Amino acid sequence: MAQGAHQLSFRTKRSALCTQRKLDTLGRLFRGGAHIPPFRQDGGGLWFKYNRGHAHDHYIGIQVPEAQKIPNYIITIFLVVYVSIEGTFLAGNLHKFLDGGWFTLSIGFVLFTVMWTWHTARKIRNRYVKFVSIDDYFDILKELSADDTVPKYASQLVYLTSANFNSEIESKIVYSILQKQPKRADVYWLVHVDVVDEPYKREYEVEFLVPNKLIRIDFKLGFRVEQQINLLFRKVVEDLVKKGEVDITSHYKSLNKHKIVGDFRFVVIEKVLSRSHTLSFYERFIMDFMYSLKR
Repeated sequence: MAQGAHQLSFRTKRSALCTQRKLDTLGRLFRGGAHIPPFRQDGGGLWFKYNRGHAHDHYIGIQVPEAQKIPNYIITIFLVVYVSIEGTFLAGNLHKFLDGGWFTLSIGFVLFTVMWTWHTARKIRNRYVKFVSIDDYFDILKELSADDTVPKYASQLVYLTSANFNSEIESKIVYSILQKQPKRADVYWLVHVDVVDEPYKREYEVEFLVPNKLIRIDFKLGFRVEQQINLLFRKVVEDLVKKGEVDITSHYKSLNKHKIVGDFRFVVIEKVLSRSHTLSFYERFIMDFMYSLKR
């Protein structure tokens, strides 16, 4: 890690703190360990239905705090004032359009088009991303890691995940590990990045989903922080090793006796929208334009 870099502040989470995680725990209590979705949502609460051999279904509710939203009238007032001020300036400077003003407007239009395309394409693509409960795969991952009949893919296997909740994982990551050339590793890492409004914020949280087998790291980075994930990840691992919370020494006998660090392998899954999905002309145009920008 380069000297003089901004320090990362961190928290190590040994138990899940997010609401979804608590709901999953509640579900396991009533369904013998199975992940269950809420039966319905009502008045800021979630209701679960369960049946443990009784003649009738039973229900239990949990209150979930809602995120505060800005009232619509405040948004409308702000929008009217903003458009009025900017529209006045634009109308007052239209006489400069042919004298070079067109260039500034053109740049603004191009930037707006790119940002709108990227934002809309991401929303379209996320509609087709399937998430599954990660708890269902804890035992399978432990058994795969200990299965000597499967060739070892890497000592430390790192996946980038877009799942906001630590109780979920993309189905494509599960498919990549278990079905598409099973990937045996000593430790599996999930890395998630959140870009926050604070420009220079650098924080991370670590949760040991399965001790010494499955670890998730959540980075919270300001929008002006360069996302050098490989360097940030290395710094986090170094901190965990110093605290004795993780062992990255190679498990190969010839290397382990010399305390040589095992190899790290990063896997990034590119999400590509299949042509088989039914999209409107506008959505198809947005996706094609986004892919052309990426090239």
